[in-house]
Amino acid sequence: EAMDLTTVLGISLALCIASLVVSFQGSISVYWDLEAFLIAVGGTFASTLLNTPWSNLLNAIKSSFSLLFTSKYNAAAVIPIMKKLSEKAKKDGIFALKNEGKGWSDFFLEKAISLLVLNFNAHAIKSILENEIMETRARHKEIINIIRTVALYAPVFGLFGTLLGVIQVLTKIGNPAAVGPAMATAVMASVYGILLAYLIFHPIAGKLRLRNEEEILAKAMILDAILLIRSQEMPSVVEKHLCSYLGIQPSFKKSA
Repeated sequence: EAMDLTTVLGISLALCIASLVVSFQGSISVYWDLEAFLIAVGGTFASTLLNTPWSNLLNAIKSSFSLLFTSKYNAAAVIPIMKKLSEKAKKDGIFALKNEGKGWSDFFLEKAISLLVLNFNAHAIKSILENEIMETRARHKEIINIIRTVALYAPVFGLFGTLLGVIQVLTKIGNPAAVGPAMATAVMASVYGILLAYLIFHPIAGKLRLRNEEEILAKAMILDAILLIRSQEMPSVVEKHLCSYLGIQPSFKKSA
């Protein structure tokens, strides 16, 4: 799989900025506070574990790491695939499609073709594939909600760490040597919480949402194309219908 360019650029830019900031101070130790880290980061993940079943959390972690690579779903790529299937069905009959769809990103296209080849009626095909699309949407929504929940926890625990640090400052106000470390804990807890929320988890949730929309769109296009092929529409009609999803013009290339 190819690396996702925007994800790689985003991570690289974040690391470059962090390196520059550290270089201004001369040492990364200025930005490290174990107590603040444990409060902000540890508290965030402890709450996440309390809130989320383990299997769901693993799915969210797996989906997050998948953002390092390009998406398996491309709505624009569906158009030539379905046009080709339409041309083959028109030329050799629907049964000729029985071995098609095996190389797609998941089993959705293969399942759609199998329903077509087995001569399921249009209502049954639509019902089965729409249910699968709905299940996919619900599964992705659950994962996105988990990531968004973590993004909400992080700043709150950062603020909690800041409040604890302020309490320490107030209790040690008579000891100037102890006030500095306590104040550092107060400030760094909020820094860690904000970085977790707005540099990691909110961007992850946003990108997962976009990929979910792309996958749902690709599968909806496949569903419509399969129904059009079943009704024996011309390949040009299939192509034009799918192009309308993306607001682009058909190629007007002559069908085989």
